[in-house]
Amino acid sequence: YVPSGYKAGTAYGVLPNVANADLAFVRGSAGTRVNADGLLESELSDVPRLDYTDGLCPSLLTEPASTNLVTYSEDLTQWTKSNSTVTENATLDPKGTNNGFLVSLDTSSYLNKTANFLAEPTTFSVYLKSPTVAGTYPLNWYASNGGGHHRELVNVTTEWQRFELNFTPTGLGTRFVYIGDNRGGLGESLSSVYAWGAQVESSSKATSYIKTEASIETRSADTGVISGDLSSYINSS
Repeated sequence: YVPSGYKAGTAYGVLPNVANADLAFVRGSAGTRVNADGLLESELSDVPRLDYTDGLCPSLLTEPASTNLVTYSEDLTQWTKSNSTVTENATLDPKGTNNGFLVSLDTSSYLNKTANFLAEPTTFSVYLKSPTVAGTYPLNWYASNGGGHHRELVNVTTEWQRFELNFTPTGLGTRFVYIGDNRGGLGESLSSVYAWGAQVESSSKATSYIKTEASIETRSADTGVISGDLSSYINSS
């Protein structure tokens, strides 16, 4: 479904081009989308999101509510560093602003943040790109008291990509996610990456990005309702 036009509260149908095909559109918060230039941007509450993630043709992005459980998603200087370096304003971020961070690992080092995920399907996602050449880089999640510990190498290129780790912890204690953790001897080829936009959510896959600062944030669900009768426009073929 691609509306012919939209405004806050309405997505106008193009086929059939009648008022009955217009969606009454509701979302109780702001929400992000990928625009036609390939950049992330935020739409205000109740504004439909035409998303270009899949290429030149947009689609109407509709999602359930979700909460980003990790704070300071765009400020990695607030994360815990061990033998690692975080440099602010090192590159353009996926929004096109100069807010990308350079994360550099040393021997036996990591960069992590607590995130109170639950013993249920969970996804940790983050945007990464290499400052030099394509290579591998370690991500990690950890939950103490039997919850699990998993390090994984991801294939980072010189273009921004959103990577995600999907997991279900079995026990809960102190919980962390890591943007870089070289203590596991995985043999990563990159010691530095640009990083931005961390997200942890109770979902089996990543949903659209939700910015956080000092507290967790929730994006409301998208709801679209056609109130008119479209039976005269729809048949068995």
